[in-house]
Amino acid sequence: ANAGIDKVLTCSVTSVSIGSPSVSGINYSWLPTNGLSNPNSPQTNASQPGTFIVTATDPISGCSASDAVTITQDILAPIANAGIDKTLTCTTTSVTIGSTAVAGINYTWSPPNGLSNANAAQTTTNQPGTFVIKATNPANGCFATDAVIISQDITSPTINAGTDKVLTCTTTSVIIGTS
Repeated sequence: ANAGIDKVLTCSVTSVSIGSPSVSGINYSWLPTNGLSNPNSPQTNASQPGTFIVTATDPISGCSASDAVTITQDILAPIANAGIDKTLTCTTTSVTIGSTAVAGINYTWSPPNGLSNANAAQTTTNQPGTFVIKATNPANGCFATDAVIISQDITSPTINAGTDKVLTCTTTSVIIGTS
């Protein structure tokens, strides 16, 4: 019996082939059977982590042999952090969004318009809107997303100094403005 080499399930590899080609006249069985596509085949697909044992039995002689294979799982998603919501104003015309990059992780922002770098963990924007960052671990295909909302408040205040006033020799001061 040959269970094959140990393998790893990931976010992008959700099933792996284990075992070896069939030998004529030999019966095969795998234990445990959970997560296996065909537990009575010399080769099967495993979709769950665990240690699987294949037993090959010769029905004529009654002799059997076993082998084990271990399937591990790497489905840890990276952290995506778009940062806190921010507001663009007349004096704050650009804001930084995102967080410090983690080595080995790929970052993509969408939409990319208005961003200084759409492929960085941290970038700047001068545009209002909702921006979504996707952090992907290329080693296991796992990803996470997070969003930040950039609002804009650039409404000028209303100003009213009141009606025109005239100073004269007898009117030496006036109140200006509105109440």
